[in-house]
Amino acid sequence: MPSPAEYPIKSVREKIEGSVTMSFDVDTSGKPVNIKVIKAEPVKIFDKAAIRSLSKWRYAPKVVNGIAVVDEDLEMTIDFNLAK
Repeated sequence: MPSPAEYPIKSVREKIEGSVTMSFDVDTSGKPVNIKVIKAEPVKIFDKAAIRSLSKWRYAPKVVNGIAVVDEDLEMTIDFNLAK
């Protein structure tokens, strides 16, 4: 299970919640690469934390005919919600 994104301290203090949707590829070793933010609410508040978190995740590489290949144009949304 991937570790959760680190919540920016300023956003915790200001009780800001949001989400970041990113596009990315998974390379042949299972590492997310070419990470780009495609939607963020609120804009630019959680982008860095979301990218940092996703870049640490690992996936099983896509295998075609027994060979690992780059899996392109994947999407992931990370939500930033404060505990109620």
